[in-house]
Formats: sequence, structure tokens, C-alpha cells
Amino acid sequence: MPVQLPAPNNIVNLPNAPQDPPTARDVRAAQQYVKNVDIAFGSGRITDVSHVAASLAYQHSLMGAYRGVDAAPAWFADAVKEALKDSLKELKDDLRDIKLDIRDIKDGIEDIKKNVDTLKDDVCLLKEHSVKTQILAAKSHNLRCGNGSGRPFEPVPFLDGKEPSAQDLPLLTDLAVIRKLSPRDSSAYYKGYHRHQGALPAPAVRIEAIRVFVGCSLD
Repeated sequence: MPVQLPAPNNIVNLPNAPQDPPTARDVRAAQQYVKNVDIAFGSGRITDVSHVAASLAYQHSLMGAYRGVDAAPAWFADAVKEALKDSLKELKDDLRDIKLDIRDIKDGIEDIKKNVDTLKDDVCLLKEHSVKTQILAAKSHNLRCGNGSGRPFEPVPFLDGKEPSAQDLPLLTDLAVIRKLSPRDSSAYYKGYHRHQGALPAPAVRIEAIRVFVGCSLD
């Protein structure tokens, strides 16, 4: 009894009806039909998985009838090897594409890191310029105030941008306040206004340096 063809799926053409018993050409046609149905299902042109199962069942029945025994015929190993060769090639191509995608992602991440580092540098530079501008503006005001007795000084930020008031230090509103700074407070102001390392100068020297830095005149 000849092997019956599977039901048509209206997408992939059925192979010619096999001989009885099937020939090697019939087996090859069945193998190609299975492959075409699998491709159509993978692309979405065939949506009913039963057509895939039917194609495989047809191929199995045809191979069983080819020699009339349950054991796989001599050509079966070569047929499977040939079928696997295409699948392995496609898998290798997919893996290569995935590796390329991963490399592109890594390159993208490195570019982002570089951009972030550049942005951080720009922010630091902008902050430094902003602090310098605030210092110059306050000193410019103070230079017009004489010794501050008639018009109080504006606070001059430290070199790192911090405000002296945030450090629990007295506001330097005039020359009298500057001269009355305690050793602790004069040390803190001196360190804030000068990038100093090592031993601090004497209190009188510190106070004079602070007076000059904030723009305070002696009269």
C-alpha cells in the first residue's frame, strides 16, 4: 500500500505521490518537503503546527516503507548528516551575528562611559569657573566697601565653593571682625582661601592674608 501524502497546507507544495515501494527520489523529496514546511512555519507563513507534525510523520512513514524494516536504512545517516549540516551552518551564522551584536553593545557601552567621563570633567570645570566668578564678584563688592565699617562685606566663598557660614565660621563683615578671628577660625579661613600644605603661618600672618583675599582695605 503506497504511503499517503499529508494534507495540503496551501503554502508549501506537496511532493509528487511516492512510488510503491518508495524510491530514493521519493525519500529525498519528503526530506525537502519537511525542510520547506519548517521554514514556512518559522517565518509565520504556516501557523498551524499540525502541518509540521504531518510532514514529519509522512517522512517517517516513507522511510519505513523504503526498505520495509523499522531499522534505519543505510542512506539514513547521510541524510540526517546532510540535514544537520544546514542547521549547524545556520546556527553558526546566528552565533556569529550574536557575537557581533555583543561586540557592538560593548563598544556602545565604552562610548557611553567615555561620554560620562567627559561630562564629569565638564561639570567639574564649570563648577570651578562658577566658584571663581562668585569669588571675584564678592571681592569686587568688598573692594568698594573700604574697611566694611559703613558698608558690610559680602561673604567670599572658599576655593572649593563651600560657604564659610556652612562651616560654622563667623561672617567677615568688616576689618574689625577679621582682626578678632580666633586661632581656630583664622586657621579655617586661611585653609579655605589658600591651597596650603604643611605648617600654617603665624596667626597675624593668617589674618593679613585673609584680609587681602576678601578684598578688605585698611581704611
